[in-house]
Amino acid sequence: MPAHLTQSQQFIIDKALADAGFRRRLMADPAAAMRDAGLVVPESVTFTVLEDTATHIHLVLPPQLDEGELSDGDLDGVAGGRQAAISPWKLFRTRDA
Repeated sequence: MPAHLTQSQQFIIDKALADAGFRRRLMADPAAAMRDAGLVVPESVTFTVLEDTATHIHLVLPPQLDEGELSDGDLDGVAGGRQAAISPWKLFRTRDA
């Protein structure tokens, strides 16, 4: 698994690559498709699923950090190689986890 992907992201990508029907549902209604696949997806989160092609590649930027100072915990994490911003994907889990 690439280091920048969470287990939830890799799970969804692998499922979409292996299952054409799931891929279509994911493109049409991402949150419902992910819930059907067993992820707990908060109702307050929305998704846009994009598909790269050979001539059109999407660049996804992470959430912008607040302009304020980092907390001591954030500073410790950054010094240890952790990103200061928390990926929304880290909030998801499978229903049986």
